[in-house]
Amino acid sequence: MKWNQFPALRLLIFYLLFYFLFSYVYWIGLVIGVLALLFLCLLKIIQVKVCFLLIVFQLLIIGRLSIDESVALPDNHYLVERVLKDNEKKTTLIAKNTLFKYVISIKKKNYNSSFFLKGDVVWCDAKGKSIMNPKDLNGFIYKDYLNKLKVDSVIYAISTPLLVFRDVKSIQFTAARLKRFFISKYKGINEVSKETRGILIALFFGDKSFLDFGHKTLFKDAGVVHVLAISGLHVGILYVSLAFVFGKLLRFKKWSRFAFVSGILIFYAFLTGLSPSVSRATLMFVLVYFGKSINSKPTSLNIVFTTGLMMLFYEPEVLNDIGFQLSYSAVIGILIVSQYSFLNVRHENQYIEGVLGLMKVNFAAFIFTAPIIAFYFHTINFTSLWASFIVVPIITVVMYMGVFSIGVFWIPALFLFIIKCLDCLLFFSTFVLKFIVNHLLLRELLLVDLTLLFVSLSLVVVLFFGQWRMIVFPCLLI
Repeated sequence: MKWNQFPALRLLIFYLLFYFLFSYVYWIGLVIGVLALLFLCLLKIIQVKVCFLLIVFQLLIIGRLSIDESVALPDNHYLVERVLKDNEKKTTLIAKNTLFKYVISIKKKNYNSSFFLKGDVVWCDAKGKSIMNPKDLNGFIYKDYLNKLKVDSVIYAISTPLLVFRDVKSIQFTAARLKRFFISKYKGINEVSKETRGILIALFFGDKSFLDFGHKTLFKDAGVVHVLAISGLHVGILYVSLAFVFGKLLRFKKWSRFAFVSGILIFYAFLTGLSPSVSRATLMFVLVYFGKSINSKPTSLNIVFTTGLMMLFYEPEVLNDIGFQLSYSAVIGILIVSQYSFLNVRHENQYIEGVLGLMKVNFAAFIFTAPIIAFYFHTINFTSLWASFIVVPIITVVMYMGVFSIGVFWIPALFLFIIKCLDCLLFFSTFVLKFIVNHLLLRELLLVDLTLLFVSLSLVVVLFFGQWRMIVFPCLLI
């Protein structure tokens, strides 16, 4: 492994450095960053032209972070920034007015009531309530999470909110309508249980608000709740299946294959309402497939760094999003372990290789996300290591069948047959998870601060990359 294989990583490191400098030291950080680059240039560690480009890049970052996104709105008017929950009973939004940012809780009569999207302006007669302090610190602290999002308090709608403005020509609005159309159809399938409908909606469209409390708790206790949140795992399953169908079975030509695979991935992103996690994963896999189309051996890890850099440059605040941190750390960990570490060995038997590959993926995702999970939630659930071996293969089959069910949605008999098969698979996976939680649960409390988080992640990267010169970074952090 050579560092010149990852040019995007160098830009990403400088981006993160300047981001933290500007976030905590403000304009003094700009001066520190420029002086540091000039010092590296004098030592001939980086070239003059590279130094110049990095300074320009730094100025662009500072300019992006300095954009004033404040809005001037009348009283009781709010600009929606994020939709946290939207089900039959309640809608929860993060929205802001001229001065402050709030969590707005809105009770609903049914799912077909009015819905809200990012960028909407709503009128809402509401009463406020400060965010309560936690009773203890042994777990996830919701108030701290909201404070990082710069949310000041929670307000509750007294009357039905009114939509004041919406860009009906936006891509986001089109995606939301498509997603709600399919969710309404899946909600109307009375031939399977309500629990199955909730899991299918979560798996196919990324909306966990229809899951009952029992299933949420079960998947959380088993450490596999991530399979219910549409992410890189689900988009990756779809990507692999599409690449196999159009490449190996149908034998499409190179660019036709890329067009069909990319088009279906983008359509699937629309089905999920263009959620941030799916948009990130879709961009990543489209770039990976584009790289394979022009080069038989693209550097996948460099493509991941490139997509991360693009996302951060477009929306710097996404760096504070837990989902962003977990998804990228898992993908990077999987690529490092499977392609660059001492575990990158192949077995002659394809079945044994398949089992070993699954073990490596689960182990890598666990080891690279565990420090982040411990930092936010103060716990590590080792149960996910063995629960994933059961759940992930089943979820893979469910995803294959689910995508096919969407394709044959207009053939009622075939669609219903697939849904009933999915009901049986999900019943079996639920049964297995209950057994694991009741007899093989292993969950430990672990308090991790910011320093320990960086040190542990650095040590993990050093261990699997095998670049022991990098040990200087965790030593400096300590």
